[in-house]
Amino acid sequence: MSKNLPPEIRAYFIKMGTEGGKLGGKIRAAKLSPERRKEIAQKAVAARWAKRNGKPV
Repeated sequence: MSKNLPPEIRAYFIKMGTEGGKLGGKIRAAKLSPERRKEIAQKAVAARWAKRNGKPV
């Protein structure tokens, strides 16, 4: 469907998506409590170690 849009409109949507993506993580982190951020970080560490050791999470 998006391939049918004029090139200038597609370029605009791409630009908006890129800009939003750069802000998304920072805005999400600001809304989370410190406890929730810690939980997410610990889960990410466990996933990285499991991947490194060849074990499923």
